[in-house]
Amino acid sequence: MCIQRRISPVAWLVPVAAPSGFVLAQPVPNYGFEWRTVGAAGNRDTNPDEVWLNPGLRIGAVGYEYRLTRTEVTTAQYFEFLTAYAPYVTESPYSTEVRGPWIIYTASDGFQMYPGAENYPTEMGWRMAARMCNWLHNGKSGEAWAFTTGAYDTSTFTANPDGTFNDGDRLPGAQFWIPTQDEWTKAMYYDPNRHGAGVDGYWEYPNRSNDPLVAGLPGSGAQTSAGHGIGVAQFPVGSYPDTFSPWGFMDASGGVREWLGDWMPPEFPGHGRGVRGSMTGGFGPDQDWLPLTDPSNPRGASAGLRIASVVPAPSIVLCFAVSALGFARRRQP
Repeated sequence: MCIQRRISPVAWLVPVAAPSGFVLAQPVPNYGFEWRTVGAAGNRDTNPDEVWLNPGLRIGAVGYEYRLTRTEVTTAQYFEFLTAYAPYVTESPYSTEVRGPWIIYTASDGFQMYPGAENYPTEMGWRMAARMCNWLHNGKSGEAWAFTTGAYDTSTFTANPDGTFNDGDRLPGAQFWIPTQDEWTKAMYYDPNRHGAGVDGYWEYPNRSNDPLVAGLPGSGAQTSAGHGIGVAQFPVGSYPDTFSPWGFMDASGGVREWLGDWMPPEFPGHGRGVRGSMTGGFGPDQDWLPLTDPSNPRGASAGLRIASVVPAPSIVLCFAVSALGFARRRQP
């Protein structure tokens, strides 16, 4: 409607050009997140030379463009979702899988953020991450249905007596989701110009390097908070602005470990979904090193989230309107 009003002299061309019954597409919202697009659709998997310590590992190939949030989801971003979901919480609101490490819950005041923690990367259970993706997919609606489907079908969120889970994978048409092992790996390690002259490949560490990242405090010349002796519980996202992947993603090392959409291998049936990356104060080089990576990384009850999304395309209305406007201008005397 806004676009049509701005170009009203030619807006009438839009419905004429659109086929009968065609639904006009709308751009996928950004919702205030900072996004980076991962291109080079159809790239290859890792080869044995790139993961020589684990030569059978084949990960990283993705056949489509997608985008990810440049940093991990912050406490403030998660708090907005949690506040919207609060009336429908069926899980214990006191659980860290629901509230994360920087949000508290009391019966009198509900959910509240710790002061100063707004830009810290947060953690949540995998199912809460899936519900957040549903909420984004459904336009941040505050209705109960907005948290139950869209990206993931939460009716499948059940468990079996043997400790395995039945949680369904990403639904077709999801606009926001938890990235897969391949999507995460490509975003952090794959470089279309890794060897120059357009020759692609994978770096060993998520900072365009084959050398382990140097741990230390932000502003000290260090590259990551992942490593012992940091002495601080957490830092804001993006605290190491000079450390980023070939596609511009930050905080793959340090911050918090991040959820994957993939199930862990069958030998770990009770552990559910996998995680990737390293965390503040944790073991950095081992968890950041590509040759040691596989989907069987152990997980805890909570992990961080880097949201994946489809790449927005201009709306059909805008495309037709811009074309029509140009045509009208060319015909002006």
